[in-house]
Amino acid sequence: MNCIKDIIKSLRNKIELYEYFYNVLNISIISDQEYDKLIEELTILEKKYYKHDSSNSPTKKIGKNFSNELKIRNHIFPMLSLESVYNINNFYNFYSFVKKNNSENNLKLCCELKIDGVALSILYKYGKLVHALTRGDGYSGEDVTHNLNIIKNVPNILLGENVPEVLEVRGEVFMLKSDFNSLNNSLKRKTKKIFSNIRNIVSGTLRRTNICKTSKFVRRLFFCVYGYGFAIPNNCFVSHYKMLQKMKSFGFSINKYNVLHKNKKKILNFFKKSFLMKNKINFETDGIVIKTDSINLQKQLGYNNKFPKWAIAIKFDTENLITKVLKITFEIGRTGILTPVASLNPINFSGVVVKNVSLYNINQMKRLGIKIGSHVLVKRSGNVIPKIVRVINSTKTYFKKNILLPVNCPSCKSKLFLNNCNKLYRCLNRVFCAPQKEKLILHFFSKNALNIRGIGPKIIKKLVFKGIVNSPLDIFSLNKKTLCQIENINEKSANNIINRLNNSKKVYFANFIYALGIPEIGLLLSKNISKHFSSIEELIHSDYVDFLKIKKIGKKNANNLMFFFKSKNNIKYIKKLSKILKIIF
Repeated sequence: MNCIKDIIKSLRNKIELYEYFYNVLNISIISDQEYDKLIEELTILEKKYYKHDSSNSPTKKIGKNFSNELKIRNHIFPMLSLESVYNINNFYNFYSFVKKNNSENNLKLCCELKIDGVALSILYKYGKLVHALTRGDGYSGEDVTHNLNIIKNVPNILLGENVPEVLEVRGEVFMLKSDFNSLNNSLKRKTKKIFSNIRNIVSGTLRRTNICKTSKFVRRLFFCVYGYGFAIPNNCFVSHYKMLQKMKSFGFSINKYNVLHKNKKKILNFFKKSFLMKNKINFETDGIVIKTDSINLQKQLGYNNKFPKWAIAIKFDTENLITKVLKITFEIGRTGILTPVASLNPINFSGVVVKNVSLYNINQMKRLGIKIGSHVLVKRSGNVIPKIVRVINSTKTYFKKNILLPVNCPSCKSKLFLNNCNKLYRCLNRVFCAPQKEKLILHFFSKNALNIRGIGPKIIKKLVFKGIVNSPLDIFSLNKKTLCQIENINEKSANNIINRLNNSKKVYFANFIYALGIPEIGLLLSKNISKHFSSIEELIHSDYVDFLKIKKIGKKNANNLMFFFKSKNNIKYIKKLSKILKIIF
């Protein structure tokens, strides 16, 4: 039974980590399909072993952590998410359930394209906009009214007649693909960092507090209504489809692909057509949503603690393409681990060209059995980073070449060390290995660490190459004269960097711990560590047993922490940093 308890705990920890990355950091590290499978697996185990069920489980929760900078408000009615399925049999079960409980003569289902954006609820009283909230945890959301007001297709005052006294409108905020591409092309011309996906822009823009910095992005955003949460009088809508038409008369945009169907066959045809045309549509869509058209039937079917029972989303399956491995190169990561990278015959995923795919580590490469010349199946779902799933064994073997593992670090040429526990190769020459230094410094000043803009990978690479900096400590000693020696940095840019450094010396303890770059200690664990210790002195004088007492710290993490804080060089480094920075506990 303890084994089952550990499995459930491990699943919950994984899901919470993925949710944190997706909802707070706007990073997709697994596909929707993989995430939904984890949720399904956890749900089955919790039902079977009900003693280990918990009200705090991800299967019971809807949403996410909140930004510290935005005001939190309650939704009038819970803003639940949708149950997502990938198997048509699940749709048949849903259809049978709705039909069985339908007491009306004609069963109609409204089918809509599922827009991949950020869900929003907007409250109107007597036709005037009051506030706009993100989904949040489903019961409360972040107030983003200050940014919503400048999205062109959201009316401040509702148009037309018979406007409800109170109306909570719900919909999706998104960006057109064409605008996204134009924005990235503009950033490329200015040699600035481009956005990886549309959802990151939408989520990040809505949650900004500085409207001046936001406006140039927000004006490219659109709002599309998909429903309502609450209305007074409560009987003003009887049909979901007609409600959407009414929303259009109030001045909102609705999805032009919405259709009403009465039987399963037509709904499945709509799903197939939608999948075939998704690349031609000017917005990101990852499936279709099917809703009971009758509002009375919706009320009758009701909700569970996470989903409405009267709606379901059928997601499009992962995109898989086959290509050829042209060569394998090796890189050194921030912690010194040797990472193989496969160079591929270029493949196109819905307009995104993929040429290189990381294989994460040597074990992954060996497990897949990849050789130079192998044909491989590459998977990409939504905006998740592509990965190689498997080798296609049907191709001829005599054109393939075995991969020779390097003996020395591809950068500093020092001998690689093989860890017998995890069978990973690592470069231990942290002080003189340029990629490690560059990535460590970049990590230190990244968004979730000290969050200092202007110190990007290109500048850090040049500073390390010229021998000007060797650690984050050296960055704080930079002056205008030194920075102006770097290509493309003028006097104004140098002054901006120095000002940002001086103004960003206040850092929360959790962000400081994360910035140190301790192997496998991410932001979530850094937060738990910061809550456990009240000072740096207490942290650096702790031992393995102390670390195991921290929430969600296992044996491997405790070992990493112990070895990191055993190093005299690391302790000296931390103490010097603590004199420069003002760490907030």
